[in-house]
Amino acid sequence: MNPNLKYLIHSSLSKKYLPLCQEYHDFLIKTNNHPFEMAGVHEMSWHENGGQLLNKIYKQTGGLKKFKPYYYDYLANRYIRSQATTNP
Repeated sequence: MNPNLKYLIHSSLSKKYLPLCQEYHDFLIKTNNHPFEMAGVHEMSWHENGGQLLNKIYKQTGGLKKFKPYYYDYLANRYIRSQATTNP
């Protein structure tokens, strides 16, 4: 394992929120936002299905601030760790 990635520890809690993270990631891509920059509440509410997604995030995690670590762990798994295993 790359020593620079030691701080990125995949937690079992992140697996619980995997579908929600995937949905949020797809939402950001669909709305032409960068997946590494989380959209705020105001910005999300202007987009179609943004309000519904916000409600899901709030019900499952308690809000965007509490959702952020799970989403960043998802991004680490999707982009950083997958590249580290394919490009040693």
